[in-house]
Amino acid sequence: IYFGDGSTIYPAYVRIYHEQQGTGGYKREAQPETWLRIFFDTNHLGRVDAMFHLYQGNLLSVRTEFSTDEAATAFRDIVAQVRSALGELPLTLTDFSVRIISGETA
Repeated sequence: IYFGDGSTIYPAYVRIYHEQQGTGGYKREAQPETWLRIFFDTNHLGRVDAMFHLYQGNLLSVRTEFSTDEAATAFRDIVAQVRSALGELPLTLTDFSVRIISGETA
């Protein structure tokens, strides 16, 4: 993944998992679910883990985790803009969380 001026490369772990039958659940039919996970480690932000969960056709849950409180706080400052951009998609955003990666120290 390239950031900033495009001259620095950060290795990224990207995983897409699509479950054809879905996990089902209490009071709802099993439907396909898809997860997209992107994890990378940068010099400025530290470790960043983003998980996108698409379920029931158009429902989207987003979980972001950062290795430092400073990075998480900076991202929280723009969450409204990110929510607005996601709101333009044909999806319904059900959850958007910003957390600190468990076990990480600043």
